[in-house]
Amino acid sequence: MAHRKLSTWLAAGSIVCIAAGCVPDVEEADTLVVAPRVLAIRSEPAQIEPRDEGTFLALFVSPDGTHEEAPLNWAFCNARKPLAELGPVNPLCLLENAHEIEQPVPAADDEEAEEPEPILEEIGDGIEAAGDVPPDACRLFGPERPPPKDGEPAGRPVDADATGGYYQPLRVFNPDDDSVALYQARLVCGLPGAGQAITRAFNRRFAANANPAIAELVVTSDDDRALAVAGEGEVTRARPGDSLELELRWNECEPLPSCDEDDDECETPEVCTGAESYIYYDPLSRVLSERREGMRVSWFATGGAFRNARTGRTEQEADTTNSPNAWTAPDEEGDVTLWTVLRDDRGGVAWQTYPLRIER
Repeated sequence: MAHRKLSTWLAAGSIVCIAAGCVPDVEEADTLVVAPRVLAIRSEPAQIEPRDEGTFLALFVSPDGTHEEAPLNWAFCNARKPLAELGPVNPLCLLENAHEIEQPVPAADDEEAEEPEPILEEIGDGIEAAGDVPPDACRLFGPERPPPKDGEPAGRPVDADATGGYYQPLRVFNPDDDSVALYQARLVCGLPGAGQAITRAFNRRFAANANPAIAELVVTSDDDRALAVAGEGEVTRARPGDSLELELRWNECEPLPSCDEDDDECETPEVCTGAESYIYYDPLSRVLSERREGMRVSWFATGGAFRNARTGRTEQEADTTNSPNAWTAPDEEGDVTLWTVLRDDRGGVAWQTYPLRIER
């Protein structure tokens, strides 16, 4: 098999382990951009129901900056992860020849087995693609009992992540360097087994996750010179070797609206692009609670060095709507591109591109 590079971008912030070892997600990737690569992927909407259409966009960059076009092939991977697999996805999704792999389709009672189907369901090529989430997503990757394989009993439902989320794998293949990126699209699934009362109360207060948004990046030099608020497309100037203090900011979100247990309807939560509040069901205690999203920031640039590759705020710090870092400019004059990728705990993603000019 030809040598290939594997990169993974996981909404749940997990690590994929394959036979050759572990492949870290984008948040553990090198902050220095020295070759074309995907830094992040986002879906719109940020949480999708099976059968509904999602639009998926990649942040594809190189040392020359952000690219509006890319030779990417997009496909849902419908290979269910074996229970013994430690990683979050079936390793078959990552193989270069995954488009050639088929899996059997379970037959319903008193029906003949259907022909095997490919594990990949292609949805497009380029920097962006759109497609309907497979109808069985919540059975294959969610809380519903999956279909049985031939001669075997029905499988075990997938466990939710720490925020109660389930994810449909989406594979992004770059034929230019045979690299594979993996994104996990957050699903809207029900609460099977939670009971009617809990399910009804959950549905009254549930709102699908929304993607966050970056409000601004405040840049301050180490000698308080040239205070600036960096914006998309605006050039920030620095001197060679300068140390810049960076502060990424996002919007503040309100708590969930109160809801009387006897009400059949509750006020719909407003869409918010910061650390959202959300209703959470704990399958162990079988109770509902209100939680807040943590926020994570990944930092990338074509030159210089960051103090931290990743920063952010935990769920307990959700009232703080900024995340600081520092960046040291390279010693040589020239243009540098900086990227910030903002993620919430539930798979929402936002990013911005900032051009910098290093000159004396």
